[in-house]
Amino acid sequence: MLTIVVLANIVLSLLCLYAAWRIWRFSQVLSHAANVLSNAEQNTHQVLYGAPEAIFQGQLGVAQLRQRYQQLIPQLQQVRQALTVVNLGLTLWRGGLPWQRETGGKGVRQKRRDRRFSKRS
Repeated sequence: MLTIVVLANIVLSLLCLYAAWRIWRFSQVLSHAANVLSNAEQNTHQVLYGAPEAIFQGQLGVAQLRQRYQQLIPQLQQVRQALTVVNLGLTLWRGGLPWQRETGGKGVRQKRRDRRFSKRS
């Protein structure tokens, strides 16, 4: 009977030793994971530390660009109007307005092209 009790105690102590070893290994894994997460948090903090200031500066830059763009819109309209006048002048210089051109047959450009090719031959 004493042998059975001693064997049972040995088996029970071996099971407890195995459980303690598994818990110790698990604590090492958790410790390693905590170190990795801590390092990742520190690196992230170092990278993103200046982000709020950079975002604020970017917002200021965008606001300034929007304001400048609003100031340039009237100038752009003036340039467009000037180009329209220049285009109208070129149209008049080349042969009148489109509704004043000859309607039958070939257009002004085609006639000019025909004249150039007829001189060559």
